[in-house]
Amino acid sequence: MLSSDQSNHNQAINNLIASIALQESFFSDVIYNESQRLNNIVNSQGITPDELYNAKLCLDEISQAISGLERILQAKIEFFESEFSQ
Repeated sequence: MLSSDQSNHNQAINNLIASIALQESFFSDVIYNESQRLNNIVNSQGITPDELYNAKLCLDEISQAISGLERILQAKIEFFESEFSQ
C-alpha cells in the first residue's frame, strides 16, 4: 500500500500529465479553428486589404499567446522529467 506522501506525489504527477494533455489538445483546437477561419477569410469574395490585415494581426496575437503557453508547457514537462527521474 502506498503511503499518503507517495499517493499525493503520484496524484500530482497524474494531474500534471492530464494538464499537459489538455494543453496540447487546446493548441490543436485553436490552430485548427484559426486555420479554418483564415481559410474562410481568404476565400471570401470582396475581401478588403484591411480585413486581411486585421486577420493577420489576430493570428499574430494568437501566435504570441500560444508561444507563452508553450513555455509553460515546457516547464511542466521539465518538472515532470525531474520528478520522474528520481
